[in-house]
Amino acid sequence: DKMLNAGDILVVRSSRDDLLRIREERGLDLLPDVLFKDESIEAVLTTGEERIAEVLILSNSRLIGTTLKDLRFRQRYNATVIAIRRGADFLKGRLGKIPLRFGDLLLVQGPKQSFIGLQTTRELLVLEERDVDNLRQDKAWIALGITAGVVLLAALDIVPILVSALAGVILMVITGCLKPGEIYGAVRWDVIFLLAGLIPLGIAMQNSGANEWLANNLVNIGGSLSDYWILTFFFIITALLTEVLSNNASVVLMIPIAVEVAKSLGLNPVALMFTVTFAASSSFMTPIGYQTNTMVYSPGGYRFLDFTKVGAPLSLLMAIVTPLLVMWLYGL
Repeated sequence: DKMLNAGDILVVRSSRDDLLRIREERGLDLLPDVLFKDESIEAVLTTGEERIAEVLILSNSRLIGTTLKDLRFRQRYNATVIAIRRGADFLKGRLGKIPLRFGDLLLVQGPKQSFIGLQTTRELLVLEERDVDNLRQDKAWIALGITAGVVLLAALDIVPILVSALAGVILMVITGCLKPGEIYGAVRWDVIFLLAGLIPLGIAMQNSGANEWLANNLVNIGGSLSDYWILTFFFIITALLTEVLSNNASVVLMIPIAVEVAKSLGLNPVALMFTVTFAASSSFMTPIGYQTNTMVYSPGGYRFLDFTKVGAPLSLLMAIVTPLLVMWLYGL
């Protein structure tokens, strides 16, 4: 809410009819062309107090299917959407009445403090360039030393990994590598709650005998298969799961089953565990398989099937090569 003064230039987005109505307003005039020095429009709209940035609608966002008006977006985030890009097209009409979709790219302007709220929500992803000057480069070696200490203490069984990791976090704050507020913002609470739900599920499957039942049925189906094809089977199943679930969820669900199958067939459980782990990170076939896929989906103007066309051959190549490398490195 700013006070308007004579001579102020307003940058607006509107239909032709609305512009003509604006022209009829007393005290307003349409300017055919305005030159803001030699700066880009983003530089003009970004001031010391306000900024402009692109915001991406994520695949798991509750904003999908709703409109900016229904969300009261401006009141909720204290920011204004000035354009919406869907694929290669810029949407026309009243933006407040357009249902949002996964992959929509919103051009948002607002106070800098408002973008802190946008960055912490899991419904949206703010796309921005990190200012190198803001990085604490003088703390880099300290951070690397603390990280190496955490890994070594746990690897040498001096202290449990939980204790060393917690000590590392405290040292990061004490040495100034991290600020307390940055720690909270960096925590993936959605992943924590997902694991909090899936780990008890895995324990329940283990205690109830569900894992053993699934493993026995898989052994009966593929008992005549060679070791290579068993690894390939687990890779393909996990790779398909990770396209619709997160990689964390796929690992939690598949590793207990893989271990039971390995015990039943007399195979090395570590080999199957690594196969599942690598497969869970092979999210190439859909834009919702992983966050980076989602990030380039709309800005790159891609379609859903574009990921399948490129990702399917890559996933197939990984399904062929990974079991061979696992057998060579870890043995069966």
